[in-house]
Amino acid sequence: MNKGGTHAGPIESRHDTPILYAVAAGYVFENPDPLIHGDDHFDDSRTTYNVATMARAFVYREIVPELSSFHDLESHLRTYRYVAHKLGFECVPDHDTFRRTWRQRYTETVRERIIEYAEFLGEELAELNAPEFSGLRQRFERGGEPEPKRITPGEKQAAISHIRPLIYDGLDFDRAENASYERTDLLDLQAEVSREQNYIQKMVEHKWERGKAAPWPRTFFNAIENRDAADWEQMFRRVYDRQLQAAKGAGMLDRPVPVYIDGTIRPYYKRNAELPEGVRGGEPKNGTYYGYHHFTISAHANGRSILIATYQLTPEDTYTDAVKHLIREAEKHVTIEDVAMDSAFRKTEMLKWLDDRGHEFTVQLPKNGKSVKLALARMQGRHDYHSNYPIQSSDKKTRLDHLTLVAEPNYDEVDGDFDFEQNATVGQRGLDDYGAGLDMESVSLDDVDKRLWKGRRAYLTNKDVESKEDAKRVIKRYNQRWTIETKYRVIKHEFLAKTNSRDFSVRTFFWLFACMLYNAWVLLDVFLRADFPDLAPPDRPVMNAWSFARQFFEVEYG
Repeated sequence: MNKGGTHAGPIESRHDTPILYAVAAGYVFENPDPLIHGDDHFDDSRTTYNVATMARAFVYREIVPELSSFHDLESHLRTYRYVAHKLGFECVPDHDTFRRTWRQRYTETVRERIIEYAEFLGEELAELNAPEFSGLRQRFERGGEPEPKRITPGEKQAAISHIRPLIYDGLDFDRAENASYERTDLLDLQAEVSREQNYIQKMVEHKWERGKAAPWPRTFFNAIENRDAADWEQMFRRVYDRQLQAAKGAGMLDRPVPVYIDGTIRPYYKRNAELPEGVRGGEPKNGTYYGYHHFTISAHANGRSILIATYQLTPEDTYTDAVKHLIREAEKHVTIEDVAMDSAFRKTEMLKWLDDRGHEFTVQLPKNGKSVKLALARMQGRHDYHSNYPIQSSDKKTRLDHLTLVAEPNYDEVDGDFDFEQNATVGQRGLDDYGAGLDMESVSLDDVDKRLWKGRRAYLTNKDVESKEDAKRVIKRYNQRWTIETKYRVIKHEFLAKTNSRDFSVRTFFWLFACMLYNAWVLLDVFLRADFPDLAPPDRPVMNAWSFARQFFEVEYG
């Protein structure tokens, strides 16, 4: 099952779709606005959408009463696939795609036209004499029910004004006392560049064109380069500490929490034989083998993921170094309930270190080698497990024998004729049909239908697993880590400034600043939920990241 903003499979018709949704979608499709049309397409890096189809979705969202956000729209279209199909979608976009399309691909005039046209169609639909449309009549008739009370912009800005000192008071530049620009001026500039995901040079030139004061770009970079990367990491660590203490004070992280370790790579395109400090090689990504490797550990609590610590993986470091550092930092701030990691972290030495330290963990297992493939092929039902699954390091010096292999269906790898309950395909026998006393070493993988092992996603855990239900719970808990992907997307697409600098301290500063802004955004949500528990939406952030980034800069410091 796809998670965290990825696309679902082809849309199928459903017969239990409420009549209001079906009629509204059909009405939008059959009555196109002449100003919102065309065959233009755009690619959001995962699939291609028709501009007119997206416009129909926005009209539909304005019509249906309960769709107050892009989160609501995504969830609604995934639930009612017939509606999505009627609007023209083959795959349902995620809420972030809807948001970017609305804000970046339509002009303000077109957005206003969409809202006006939706009101026009909504009034027509409300006049239809059907009991299912009572909600529409209340929405579009004058004198209807008042809008529900919401957290006001002023209350949000007040919360932001309390968050800014947690950041600004902990950051400083090693500059002379008579420097032309104050520390807060440079931090404000960085916050603005991060908000716009722009380059310092372009932002400063834009300010100059508008007659506003701004430091020379070289002055700004000199201030950052006065400290090396290690100094910045230490300083930002103190800021993260303050943010985590604030989160605890607001009722977050006050109980054992699951933590997730993951990494992301910012690509570097090699220009000459010498690599800049901090760049390391790896698997090809975005047309290059090189990049800055960032690792993070985050805690999941109250429906949100907050970053605890970061680690920059240099060419001299190993994944085990990163995990040990991140776990030790997390232990300072939270009580770790369990640890989840992806397949890149399946290192025997690392898992033994976690096990010896007393931490429960679950890690995705690559399906490399005969033993794991045959173990998966023997499984029955949708979820199953294999106890006492042994692993050892490549040098055979480290070994774990008591781990459990658990598995779930991987629908991306199997056809519709695969029956997980029977673990067999049409015309193909399972391994258990070979009879009792089967010597697994004598079985050739060539004799086994590949779907018997390719159709499952495997994980290793040191948790107690004594039943298929236990296996299902372990996997369900692990799958909550998809919030990490959301975190990285927000950091890189909402808070990370651009730079062509090869200086390691600059690269480190930009990344750590973006992570800090992400945590500040999470803190805003934590504060507002604590202050307004009855008004905060249950299924989405109180304020989206884009709006927070803009308002964060606009609030006066202090």
